[in-house]
Amino acid sequence: MVNISHNNKVTIERISASENSLFWKYYFRHNIPVIITELNHHFQVDFLQWKHEWLIQQFGQYEVEVSISDNSRYGYIEDEGFNRSKNVQLKTFVNALVDSDPHYQNTYLTRAGLDTFAPVNIQATLPAPYHDQIEKKIIAKNLWIGGKGNITSTHFDPVENFNIQIEGSKQFILHSPNIDNFYPHSIWSSAPHFARVNVFDPDDETFPRFQKASLPIMGILNAGEMLYIPINWWHTVSSLESINVNLNFWWINNFKMLKYPRHTVRALSIVLQRTLAGEKVA
Repeated sequence: MVNISHNNKVTIERISASENSLFWKYYFRHNIPVIITELNHHFQVDFLQWKHEWLIQQFGQYEVEVSISDNSRYGYIEDEGFNRSKNVQLKTFVNALVDSDPHYQNTYLTRAGLDTFAPVNIQATLPAPYHDQIEKKIIAKNLWIGGKGNITSTHFDPVENFNIQIEGSKQFILHSPNIDNFYPHSIWSSAPHFARVNVFDPDDETFPRFQKASLPIMGILNAGEMLYIPINWWHTVSSLESINVNLNFWWINNFKMLKYPRHTVRALSIVLQRTLAGEKVA
């Protein structure tokens, strides 16, 4: 588990998956992060079986692109840019994590869309009380696999996010969507949604406004649980177990995007740059 410099911390609230009405009426409406527990106790959730052994059996022969880091930090790193990457068979990558192979110590499968495994029609459907509300708004379903100590750098997503822990556990550090206090990279950069501040060891002289940032909201996401990260909330993620498997759903909320015009402009910059480069947008 990673500690941060704030003396005061707030714990992410937790509700049962059966309290779906409470989720939509309170947490979703008011943009409040929450961990939704007991998914399998109340619903049949097929993708919760996607632990690493199952993934190897079903999709081990497929080639995936994994990110490489010299310091276990992933995303956009100050003075370094985005991580370099390499292609490898899924079974090779996962077995290496299980065996603690030093050649794969600093690697992470990030944001692998389920279409990676085409032509297999791999299905992932949330429980009906959650799925039915967003079915036509989902823009991506992504698989994440990594080992202990991986850290995803502080960033916001300009979309709503459900993140489900299938195996292992992760620590999430969340901050409310103030842009100025986090000194994001230039809107014309390739990472206008990534913070320049290191939330674990902030440089108060270089980034004085970070001292005014909202208190961090922190929590551990365990297997079988789902975290709601509201649109534009800053988040920093640390992997805690030897192998961690997550599936996340991104979906659009046009009304909330209009509430955050500065974030939305940065999102449009990302879309434009990736489209011109012929890259995947979501």
